Amino acid sequence: MRKRAGLARALVLDPEIVLFDEPDSGLDPVLTSFLNQLIIDLNAQIDATFLIVTHDVNIARTVPDNIGLLYHRHLAMFGPCEMLLSSEDPVVRQFFNAQRVGPIDMSEEKDTDELEAEKGQELPPRPPIPRQQEPSNGIPRRSQREPGA
Repeated sequence: MRKRAGLARALVLDPEIVLFDEPDSGLDPVLTSFLNQLIIDLNAQIDATFLIVTHDVNIARTVPDNIGLLYHRHLAMFGPCEMLLSSEDPVVRQFFNAQRVGPIDMSEEKDTDELEAEKGQELPPRPPIPRQQEPSNGIPRRSQREPGA
């Protein structure tokens, strides 16, 4: 309820950008699912850009239209959800498919020998790209509405 109240307070100001910083922190999977649907529905209804910062791969795979992945303080890749989820970039692929094999490790710094040894390893198959969640109750996405609606 606190998260919903905070969101309501932010929306009263009719913002152009709404920032969600780890919106699922402290929530169980059921409440996270409800919050994700609320974010999708609100995004379909108001004319604002929603920016979600999260480490939750499930949210990243199903909620946004576009994704940006930060790695070593730099934007590793940005683009449509499907582009990142099907990327061959080692960092992007490892992160979104939760794989242990790749350039990211506990220290996030591997030496050249480790990276070379991993090049010959076959990566596990990618899971299928999930369908992006849709607004509930037949709410059309902003891009599908009539101008001025």
